[in-house]
Amino acid sequence: MELKRGILYKTIIIVIIVCFLFTMTFFSVVVTSKENKIEKQYEKNVVLDEFIILSKPVYVIVKFFDNVTNNCTISFDVTQYVSKPPDSDKRPNQFVSMLSFTSSYTILTDTWDQEIARWHTILLDKGDKTSVGFLFKGTLYDVNYSINPANVTDDFPPDLDPRYLQDAAMYDIYSNEIQNAAQAAVGNETNLYWKARNISKYVQDELYHHNDGTWDNATITLSNGHGSCSEYSWLFIALCRASGVPARYVGSTWYKEYEPLPYLDQKYHRWPQVYLPPYGWVPVDPNRSDKNGTHDYHKYFGMIESNLLVTQICGGPSRYLEWYYNSYRIINPDPEVGEVKRNRGGLWLMYKIMYPLTPLTPIGPIWGKPNNNYDYKTSTYDNSDSTLWYWWDWGDGTNTGWIGPYESNETCEASHAWKTDGDYQVKVKARNRDGWESYWSDPLEITIPRTRTSSYLWYGCLLEHFPLVKRLINLIR
Repeated sequence: MELKRGILYKTIIIVIIVCFLFTMTFFSVVVTSKENKIEKQYEKNVVLDEFIILSKPVYVIVKFFDNVTNNCTISFDVTQYVSKPPDSDKRPNQFVSMLSFTSSYTILTDTWDQEIARWHTILLDKGDKTSVGFLFKGTLYDVNYSINPANVTDDFPPDLDPRYLQDAAMYDIYSNEIQNAAQAAVGNETNLYWKARNISKYVQDELYHHNDGTWDNATITLSNGHGSCSEYSWLFIALCRASGVPARYVGSTWYKEYEPLPYLDQKYHRWPQVYLPPYGWVPVDPNRSDKNGTHDYHKYFGMIESNLLVTQICGGPSRYLEWYYNSYRIINPDPEVGEVKRNRGGLWLMYKIMYPLTPLTPIGPIWGKPNNNYDYKTSTYDNSDSTLWYWWDWGDGTNTGWIGPYESNETCEASHAWKTDGDYQVKVKARNRDGWESYWSDPLEITIPRTRTSSYLWYGCLLEHFPLVKRLINLIR
């Protein structure tokens, strides 16, 4: 009786909404298709140094520029500095295939071993303009650090710069506020890994993301309760150094994924790194983990995505860039505000993924009987039109292994029979001929019913033809 009453209740709900959902199904298919084309992509594990894992490669072309225009009636000198993006020897997920600078530059090295291009120009007349910068071509990867906390020691190498544990203006590590906050964040923890993790969580709990156009030091930022990516970084670094964890920051230009190209970035991004022996420098981004108040505390602990082109690695104020990153300029004599036009940014000209898109959610029956074969299909697209292989997971501990090859956008079909009653999730991933694998598709929920009344089978048939109804019923539950 209870079963029939539940079916009747759900049927009444279905009758009310089915007409509306029928009209919405078409739009849902269109939206779902679009989302599958632009959602997070693929990973193949390339292991470096046994603990650095690269995935999600993209080929990028980025032009960084710094422009100054003379709108004055006097001449003045302009000295411009632009950071040189590091190669894979310093950034394991950043591979430079071509890097060129505008003419007449000099390469300098600051006290943090950061290479910086320098230009000196005299703007004589009103309307004169100087435009400097670089053109970068190369491959960027997601990078994940696979760290065993038990292996982390405090045995720092002799060549580790002691300044990574020292104070600077934006850190203020000896203030009472920072000292008390470090103690609150770390407690009695002695392992460097757990210290850094606890500090990352503490920063996210104490701050929310807000860019008010100023750069406050760590003490003031903690008091304000909010900060930009730079202020998150400085507070995190201050607490780490006050707790005996070496820390520094990284500056970059970034591409907002799925935005039309060319894409102009004039906001940039900064995040910290901590030194964890024997793993070395490990990225931590408490600001990105804390965006929109999500508090996904540790998503970006040991992980950075491929839409960031690093231009600077630094521990504090640079001789040439001061506390800025990417670029800096000095104008002499300093004209009045408004009489000099300044413009700079990272212009992303290409962002080409080197792997297929996420497979569509499997299509096929969502209701069935034990030991009956049921057919399912999916497809996906590869930017390089590579042939593809698919791996189906049936949710019962079995899978197909890699089956293929298929052409890009060609439908892949597979069948399966479940042996016992239960609820299962069918999902699928893809791999191209270069070996890059996808994330799993969204799962399709399958029910092999324990009760086979005619009413139950009718209910399952209806859900099969109207998957949005099934989603709504699941929400109601």
